Amino acid sequence: MTRRTAESLTRIMLVLKWLSVLALAAFAAAAETDVPELVIDKTYVPTGCTVKSAKGDKIRVHYVGVPFLP
Repeated sequence: MTRRTAESLTRIMLVLKWLSVLALAAFAAAAETDVPELVIDKTYVPTGCTVKSAKGDKIRVHYVGVPFLP
């Protein structure tokens, strides 16, 4: 590898490093915006179910998240 090629690669890597730092900073700034409270909807409640969860119980759920963009 020639000296000129090595210098070019070093310069490119420096630019990429700073671009990644700027992208991370922009992402962190966007993440600090106010987030509305979590809303839990009961879409299905079985009839005749007498067992209820209580504080401290371990439950297993399947969650499909969809981002809400107003």
